[in-house]
Amino acid sequence: MRRLISIAFLFIIIVIGKFVIVAQDMKPPVAKKEPKVLKIHGYEITDNYAWMRDRNKDKDPAVIDYLTAENKYTESFMGQHQPLVDTLYKEMLGRIKQTDLSVPTKIGDWWYFTRSEEGKQYVTNLRSKTRDGANAEVLLDQNEMAKGLKYFAVGTFEISDDGNWLAFSTDTTGYRQYTLQFKDLKTGKILADKLERVTSTEWSADGKYFFYGQEDDVSKRSDKVFRHVVGTTGPDTLIFEEKDVLFNTGIGRSADKKMMFIGSGAATMSEYRYLPAGTPLGEWKMIAPRRENHEYNVTFDMGEFYILTNRDAENFKVVRAPANDPTEANWKDFIPHNPAVKVENVSFFKDYAAVSELENGLEYIRVMDRKTRRADIRIPTEESVYTMGLSGNPEYDTPYIRYTYSSMITPNSTFEFDLKTRQSNLVKQQEIPSGHNKEQLRNNPRMGDRPRRREGSGFDRDEKGHEAGRQGSDVALRLRFLWLFDDAEFLYCEIKPRRSRNDLRHCSYSWWQRTR
Repeated sequence: MRRLISIAFLFIIIVIGKFVIVAQDMKPPVAKKEPKVLKIHGYEITDNYAWMRDRNKDKDPAVIDYLTAENKYTESFMGQHQPLVDTLYKEMLGRIKQTDLSVPTKIGDWWYFTRSEEGKQYVTNLRSKTRDGANAEVLLDQNEMAKGLKYFAVGTFEISDDGNWLAFSTDTTGYRQYTLQFKDLKTGKILADKLERVTSTEWSADGKYFFYGQEDDVSKRSDKVFRHVVGTTGPDTLIFEEKDVLFNTGIGRSADKKMMFIGSGAATMSEYRYLPAGTPLGEWKMIAPRRENHEYNVTFDMGEFYILTNRDAENFKVVRAPANDPTEANWKDFIPHNPAVKVENVSFFKDYAAVSELENGLEYIRVMDRKTRRADIRIPTEESVYTMGLSGNPEYDTPYIRYTYSSMITPNSTFEFDLKTRQSNLVKQQEIPSGHNKEQLRNNPRMGDRPRRREGSGFDRDEKGHEAGRQGSDVALRLRFLWLFDDAEFLYCEIKPRRSRNDLRHCSYSWWQRTR
């Protein structure tokens, strides 16, 4: 190990020395300093480069000039490596099937999927009455929509309950501020309605109203929730505003579509309000008020509320509460706390529930049969080291649940688990055009014949043994790091959200070492 590290440092020194020689031909640009004092939480901070934070539509020429100079310097610095860049690009491209179809997802009476084509930068969104995609109709041709734009991305893609309306949002700046529009899928026309800076979204049950979260145009904090009347362009009704700068807010709906929720979340606190989906103009009520170190999430099923909570449960548990009064005084255990198993989430389907769990650093999906009450089952996995999770399950009344699975030697795969037979069926596996031999990877001596595993937590703990929190980004994030060494030892690290999109709090790691 020490020999390998020494070689690594030697390589860095050589590369840096080579870069110094190359860089002599052109001096690196130096950004000007314009001190700006910022007052944050009672402290004064001087930022010499605040002038670069230009969010105006018409950019400061000084910012553009500096970035242009940086790009030229980078090109002179790295230009000698262009052949290697081209080689790596071709190698990576060889692992991507450019013309492909996504796994179709059933929503109501339609199957929805995307199509990518070689030579085109964006996908096309389609739907069909049949799973095989026959006679598909185009919903969004993103390549046409992106013509003439320097940047284009689709965010929200949400179908109304009756399948007649599509709400979709687009970003044309790269700043992740999305503008939402509505498309009448019966006529193909796009309405004049435009909703700005949209984050979370949800249709009302009757399709007349559309609820959406909106972010602040400067801080990008999602702080407001509005109710919009579809087909109108007037001011929308503000139904909730989160004024605490530590919190983000958003709108959601239970899987059975009977209950709507407005959630507010910070690093270590949560708060939810609810409203029956059949009364979109009704009064929102509180589940449990926010308090320090209490995180919870809520859904609704079979006439009751189900709350995932860390109240007296460091690894989280699930409680149930009656529909007429879901306050904390009425919470009763549904999935008791288990110090050895962390409950990540619980998803409800008609007569079934799927519990996403984490034990010894590995992910599991436990299926509960709520109709026949037969014993719970964890979906079996073939390998001892992998990652898996529920994916693409919008239908409440479904004969199967869909999950994704991958490992060091298995490409990303989509399975359907039959809820009655308890058998998994492979629906689609990522194709590797340049070739992939699973058995060859499995038998690679560098990977070892019988690996042993040690696991732990990658975040520091406080004096009480609790994991230190991390405030994350506004998107679901999963990072993996891998180091390979001569003694077949490597580190796998995964960082992902706990309950909300704004709380990255878990890092599991493992070492595998070849037995000698």
